[in-house]
Amino acid sequence: MTWIDLHIDTLGRMDADGADPLARCRQTHVDLPRLLRTGVRAAVWAAWVEDRREAPPATAVALRMLGHGLDLVARSRGRVRLVRAPSDLAACRTGKSTGMILGLEGAHPLQGSVELLEGFHALGVRVVTLTWNDPNRFACGCGVSRRHDTGLAPRGRKLIARLHELGMLLDLAHASPRTLDHALRVVRRPFLVSHTACAALHAHVRNLTDAQLRDVAAAGGLVGISVCPHFLGAEVASVRATQVADHVIHALGQAGVDSVAIGTDLDGIAAVPQDIRGVQHLPRLAAILARRGLSAREIERVCWRNAVRTLREGLKGEAAA
Repeated sequence: MTWIDLHIDTLGRMDADGADPLARCRQTHVDLPRLLRTGVRAAVWAAWVEDRREAPPATAVALRMLGHGLDLVARSRGRVRLVRAPSDLAACRTGKSTGMILGLEGAHPLQGSVELLEGFHALGVRVVTLTWNDPNRFACGCGVSRRHDTGLAPRGRKLIARLHELGMLLDLAHASPRTLDHALRVVRRPFLVSHTACAALHAHVRNLTDAQLRDVAAAGGLVGISVCPHFLGAEVASVRATQVADHVIHALGQAGVDSVAIGTDLDGIAAVPQDIRGVQHLPRLAAILARRGLSAREIERVCWRNAVRTLREGLKGEAAA
């Protein structure tokens, strides 16, 4: 089975722990040998910086993390390919390389400046999450209270428009309810909610309600279901791949077969399901989905086809499109 993962945090493990995923790495959930062996043709490698101040240190840390990714590409001898355009994504289909799609998880390293986006684009960043859990000058994150949820700011609308122009994908994971609602009114290109799950199955601030799942699909978005146990069930220690499958199937019922994908959040989560200890165990999820009655074609859509379509269209940019 082929896979595309809409969100991994391995750059953070490289930065914080000195992990090197070029070879088999016990410090991480993800490394190059396991990606290639499992059939992960591409993944969004996110640079996440925990900084609420939108200060220059956040920008410096993000740049350092992106540097780790670019260094890995250089050292991989062609086995990791930086994905800047649809042609790079297509080149990874042979299985000889895996695609690295660089992302910013939370736009606070931009320091509220849409103009800084140009520099990150030049480095190869192609996915930008508006917020993390905290608010920034672009939008509110899901960690704010309902009373303080002001949604998408005017400069957030400008940021979305510039993302479209440059061929960068908007990611609405971590968005507050009002931010999500506002963004769905102005988004014009395919976008992601890269790593989330279903609030109907487990009430968590990071999960989407049924109405939100339907709205995201109607607006052209792609929902990536995470393997994070905290999103999947109340008993975190007992979560298994069967519960990941529960959320995938529920999302399919609400959003439709063309709007659901996988965004594991591996290397960004403190706990993992009992039987998904790393990227190498993703095939267990595909096997469960098959036992639940999904056709081979439906499973392919969830595991990679939907992601290929969304990424390909989003990476074109408005000028190319």
